[in-house]
Amino acid sequence: MDMKRAGRTVCALAVLLAAVWGRDAAAGTAGDTREVIGDLSFRYGFHVLACKPGKLVVEGTLRVPGVTTDPCWRLAQWSSRESLSGVEPQVSESGAITFRNKAKTVTVAPRGHASGELFLGVNGAFEYDDRVRAKGDKWPHLLVSQRFVDPPALSDLRAADFRIEARLCAATKINPETHNPRLHAAQFQVFFNVQNLNRKSEGYGDFLYFGIPLYDSRQPTSKPFQAPDWMGKFIYTPAGSVYTDKSLHGGDWVTVSKDLLPLIRTGLEAAWSKGFLAHSRDLSDYRISAMNLGWEVPGTLDVAAQVRGLSLRVRTLRSLDAAPVPTSMNGAEHRKRQVHLRDLAMATKSELYNTLHLLSSADPEQWRKAEAGILKRIEIKRSHIAFFYMDIVLAYRLFAERLSPEGQGVIRQYIEDSIKPGSFKYGCRFVHANDNWPFNGVSNMIIGGECVGRDDLVMEGISRLEHFLMMNRQLGVTSEYNSPTYNALSLYAVEAVADLAESLRARVTARVVAERLWLETAHRYHGPTKQLAAPHSRAYFEDTLGVRSAMFYTLYPLLPDPPSLAADGFTTAKHHIQTCAENALIRHVFEPYHAAICSQKTFPYHAQARKFRPFRQEGADTWPGGFFDTVTHMTQTYAVGSAQRVFCGGHSTTPFQVHWTDTDDGGRGNSLFMRYRVDDSFPRTMGKTDHQFPENGIVHPVQYRNTTVAFYRPKLTMKRSGKTPAGVRQLCASAMVPHADRLDAIRIDSRAVRAAELPVDLEAPGMVCLRDGDCYIAVIPLAVTDRGRTAAMRIEQRDSLLVLSAFNVSGPEPIELAPEDLRSTRNGFVIEVGDRGEYGEFEAFCRMMEAARVTDELLDGVRTVRYEREGRSMVVAQRLETHQYLSRTFDGNEYIAPMLKTPHTVATLGDDIALGDAKLISRSGEPKFLTVEPATGTYSILYPFRWPFPLHLKTPNGDIQCEGFRMGRIVYRPNATGAHVLIDCERAPRPLLVSRPKSGTLTVVINDRDVSDAVEQGPNGLLKVALPGNDRPDRMHAQLDIDLDTRSMVVNAAGKAQMQAELRNLGTVPAEEVVALPFISGFLRHYGCGTKRIGALAPGRSRMVSWGLTGVPGQRPHGVRLASGADNAATQQVMSEVE
Repeated sequence: MDMKRAGRTVCALAVLLAAVWGRDAAAGTAGDTREVIGDLSFRYGFHVLACKPGKLVVEGTLRVPGVTTDPCWRLAQWSSRESLSGVEPQVSESGAITFRNKAKTVTVAPRGHASGELFLGVNGAFEYDDRVRAKGDKWPHLLVSQRFVDPPALSDLRAADFRIEARLCAATKINPETHNPRLHAAQFQVFFNVQNLNRKSEGYGDFLYFGIPLYDSRQPTSKPFQAPDWMGKFIYTPAGSVYTDKSLHGGDWVTVSKDLLPLIRTGLEAAWSKGFLAHSRDLSDYRISAMNLGWEVPGTLDVAAQVRGLSLRVRTLRSLDAAPVPTSMNGAEHRKRQVHLRDLAMATKSELYNTLHLLSSADPEQWRKAEAGILKRIEIKRSHIAFFYMDIVLAYRLFAERLSPEGQGVIRQYIEDSIKPGSFKYGCRFVHANDNWPFNGVSNMIIGGECVGRDDLVMEGISRLEHFLMMNRQLGVTSEYNSPTYNALSLYAVEAVADLAESLRARVTARVVAERLWLETAHRYHGPTKQLAAPHSRAYFEDTLGVRSAMFYTLYPLLPDPPSLAADGFTTAKHHIQTCAENALIRHVFEPYHAAICSQKTFPYHAQARKFRPFRQEGADTWPGGFFDTVTHMTQTYAVGSAQRVFCGGHSTTPFQVHWTDTDDGGRGNSLFMRYRVDDSFPRTMGKTDHQFPENGIVHPVQYRNTTVAFYRPKLTMKRSGKTPAGVRQLCASAMVPHADRLDAIRIDSRAVRAAELPVDLEAPGMVCLRDGDCYIAVIPLAVTDRGRTAAMRIEQRDSLLVLSAFNVSGPEPIELAPEDLRSTRNGFVIEVGDRGEYGEFEAFCRMMEAARVTDELLDGVRTVRYEREGRSMVVAQRLETHQYLSRTFDGNEYIAPMLKTPHTVATLGDDIALGDAKLISRSGEPKFLTVEPATGTYSILYPFRWPFPLHLKTPNGDIQCEGFRMGRIVYRPNATGAHVLIDCERAPRPLLVSRPKSGTLTVVINDRDVSDAVEQGPNGLLKVALPGNDRPDRMHAQLDIDLDTRSMVVNAAGKAQMQAELRNLGTVPAEEVVALPFISGFLRHYGCGTKRIGALAPGRSRMVSWGLTGVPGQRPHGVRLASGADNAATQQVMSEVE
């Protein structure tokens, strides 16, 4: 064959590939994973090594035009006749860059290409100059290689996931008649160095070559190979069939996707058995330190191959030394605090909570203790509590390799038994209350389901997360809002999914949920007092007072200026520290802008958010439902917050509270809270734990800035008190301060009172003013119905508590009250909070409060409170029977509640959002959250639903646009050095358009993966970023028909693939449960409908239920109907459940 013609063949292939380069996007991976290989797209070029074998000498650099970054790849061309050093790049029309000479061709994909394609060609005809290679002759190489930066030890790995796609582009024998397979061949392969990098080891520097054969010209599938090379280093190459059942000989793309870790361990065993690497058999000494990829051509062949999608992602076992560090923190300080939490937790010596810490240690003896503890918990069934059980799932997910085979089997079986439908641990559903339980159930279903191969449970867990978002779609705070006790547990469960789930959809949905929870926490965190400001949905009583709550321990390692862990009177639940210490092994969805919102607020700071609670009824007592508001107002000195309705049944809830700090007393804090009490009930004394101090009244605080009107009346049944309204000696509303000894002044009706003078009884309700440092508080009673009392009000000190009580009932003899009397019993306070910066001296504050006017009238069942003072007026009218607010007027303006409004974040169902220097232009009818954080220069968009959503974010430093963004988050941080875009998104039908940075470069990270190389030129001077799923058409029509009598189901082509797995099982499912099947409910939710409960349909009728779901791009799918044969009542029931 003519040599020139053969050379031209290889070069022409390179040119053709450069012109028609394909575009394949890579998917994201789980959170404990990192990419080992640098510059996967080869966009920074190559350092060129000299052709002479032996010492590695860099003789030049092949640079991609416009790129100045130093390459991390080297190009080896040993024994080649002509060096590529100094060759000028050739740029094709598509943007592909080619380096070519007579001997070799190297082409890299265009800048912005997603999968990083590389073409390597060797012109064997030129290299051998028309001669036949003899035994002992050297042969040409064309390899790309690199050393890895800080690779983890093999002992710390759970897996080493290697992936590459390759295809053969040319393989032509120049002189077939002289070809000897024993001497002449061409091989295209990958080698990794597995090297001893422990400097204290005698075998430091020694290594093993671990091979992946992609192509051998002599055989379709390479055989295994084990032997030393010419330097005496052991080569271990498994057979090609270990990696794939396909062959590059066919010319098609072949994918290799394999966990290399078990094979590498086998290779080390083989080397040790043959006397190699003799100085160490400790896996902690060895690391995957380097790689090379390319051609060795010991024969006269013209060859070329193309690769794409190269990746080596290592998944590490978790330990505090290698735990994920939030971007808000310095790594060393973060780990120091996590170690402190671990030591505090381990000191409790509780087998229920320290399992993960024992398994994360490097001591096998600790692993055995942990396994014994898990098996004991399974045996005694203590793990029926969902978050105990979650630890077992996480132990199996993170540390299965450190459990014995017997232990693995028992735990796996327990997981399978525990997450099946009907099991308690399968998890309760979201019902606007007690969210930590279903969140833990979701985590168990998704992570546990993946551990045991139950895809149906994974989908059910995802559907429940999406149901949570749908349930909270109109709310500015989540259903279990701002809890210092339970939000930490919810975050632990959700972030475990966001970090560890293999399903990208699960990870993205969990991150959206976590973003909502973190924003909620950040808006209410008061930096000066280091407290989570009220209101709280429900919490342990002592957690609301500023002691070490679960959220304290969660925030402690995340904030640069963290809350103190010092005790402050009340004790704390020991399992807070145990549970939250194990959070250290999970990556938090906590960004620098979250930390800045927490700690760098500009005061005064005012946050309002809409909340919803379902309708409930207790006996004849009406528990009102519907929407209400949560309000928090902060200054440098204090934080006051309230919720206009009590959470759930009013148990363990904090609808009103004040926190403040006394700078004159070393910054120590204090607080004021309220309870309606029955028969002299109090929390336990200081130093004792009392998780529940029950609320026995129905309270409705209405807050305007720093003023709160709190309506009170007693419940019909006294919760947790063992009392009923019949036969009570005391009913009162009380405002309490935990640390009475820290107060600087107490004034009762303008008279100063010393602590030694307490208690003080008042025949008529009077105003009490308090001062603690620069914080001032006025407590003004509303009308207090007299149902038989010896005093109207009492101010007293009980242990450390200062208690201000307004009595409806007080006396030595029990009094019986009828339900109608309780319903019309009034109580409550106006509470005004201020500080020196707002009012000057304490005396001036007292004078203003003394001049204030309060009226509380009851007419035709409507209670109307008017409060007026200089610069403030409030009029609130409420129907006493139903607690419905008839009007709320503040400073003459009717109050209109926003969905969410804070100085940092606004959420709305309306069209556009303007906040700070940014504007988000979008469509009305769908919830969206815009966060602007100036300290870090961050703009964040959160969109919590799966139907396409058009958005256009305008900022002074650049814009972001997308015609069809789906469920996810966009974080945009433009600055002087460029712009950073972080995107969490499972699928979107349209690309994202981003303004070109005014200076510097654009960095884009999608689902934890840097895809900056995939950025292309878009329209109107913008840069285009392909989002996951851009290559899939958006399905805009579907229909699902289920006949509950014949147990048959028909779906259109769009949904058929999803439903096929369930068709064969439909005949065994009870009719009322058909629509709850995971694949069906997931299908319905995907198209904008929740699960429809149809159990009310009359049995024995022809029952065909049809969902006709249609839409166009940019609109939400809609429409549900029941076909003829179903009764009208059932139709109305289903229709009423459609969002």
